[in-house]
Amino acid sequence: MTVRIAQVSIEHHESGFGIAKSRPRLSWRFAETDAKNWIQAAYEITIIRKGVEESHTKKSACSVLVPWPSRPLRSRESASIRVQATGEDGTTTPWAEASLEVALLEPTDWSCSMISGPPRDPVLPKRPFRLRKTFSIQSTKNARLYATAFGIYEVTINGHRVGDQLLTPGWTSYDYHLNYQTYDIGRYLKVGENEVIAHVAEGWYAGRLGKTNRNVWGERPGFMGQVEVGGKVVCVTDSTWSHLASHVLESEIYNGEVVDTNYLSTVDHALGPAEILPFPRAQLISSEAPPVRRVMEIKPIELITTPTGKTILDFGQNLVGHVRIETDLRQGSELSFRHAEVLENGELGVRPLRTALARAALKLGGPTKGWEPKFTFFGFR
Repeated sequence: MTVRIAQVSIEHHESGFGIAKSRPRLSWRFAETDAKNWIQAAYEITIIRKGVEESHTKKSACSVLVPWPSRPLRSRESASIRVQATGEDGTTTPWAEASLEVALLEPTDWSCSMISGPPRDPVLPKRPFRLRKTFSIQSTKNARLYATAFGIYEVTINGHRVGDQLLTPGWTSYDYHLNYQTYDIGRYLKVGENEVIAHVAEGWYAGRLGKTNRNVWGERPGFMGQVEVGGKVVCVTDSTWSHLASHVLESEIYNGEVVDTNYLSTVDHALGPAEILPFPRAQLISSEAPPVRRVMEIKPIELITTPTGKTILDFGQNLVGHVRIETDLRQGSELSFRHAEVLENGELGVRPLRTALARAALKLGGPTKGWEPKFTFFGFR
């Protein structure tokens, strides 16, 4: 029975795209096989960079976090990798392939600024805002977006949501590390004029943490990003961007989200130019953690009417996520969801939440089909 390599991984990441290492380590695992007592004795790694192929062979049983055998990679550089293992019995595996692309490794790779809307009252929850820019390109080949935020961001290009990650760039110690994401955006772009919109909320950066603490790292959420096509920067965040209102009126980690659906039916008007914030003093790092994504959809298993007449949706298990509305609800003035893990005396048990409202509230009048919270999440049953 032939032994084969099932997967080659780079720094244990799910893919080699957007790697933030100049000398990324390689690992490979073997597929299940009927072969007995097969032990790797050596490996060969072939690397193709800019059309030039180089081969590296080493006698070793190691197949986990093998050191990068070639010269260091540079920002934006890509490479194709092939790995073959040889056993102590002299048999070899078929070649296994992988690819990688390096993200931005140096602070000087960033040409953009951190931008924001107008300042808000630091004592109150900060209403999310949007930032918009149009730009023209002659090609969509090898197009990338590098993006991060003070807070939480979501980007759309020409009306299409970029990527499938949620709550980006994630929670970190913003004084020391600021994660950023790399996106392949060629499918969203078109030759000619394009529109990019960044939707920004306070998240962990400027929102409430603990009972009363707000603005632990800063008072003004912001967004920073740049679009590159063919290795050339074609759009950066700066004062030429416009800021727009958001249909999200409030969005907090503990208290949840309040949305006015009527904004979804109105035409967007720029409210003024974006304001430039100080450049992050933290080290910019391509995110090392697995991203937050939608991984499962669960439907309620029971509809409960409480003794006081409230309606409870029981999902049958504790989970972390949010609800989504699958229809248009035009009647009434407001719809409100609260989330909890238990019932108390037949009612929703919100007492363990202490000061957290954990609610999703919609002011009705506009479309609701497909609505779901953007910048928060809940632990609930």
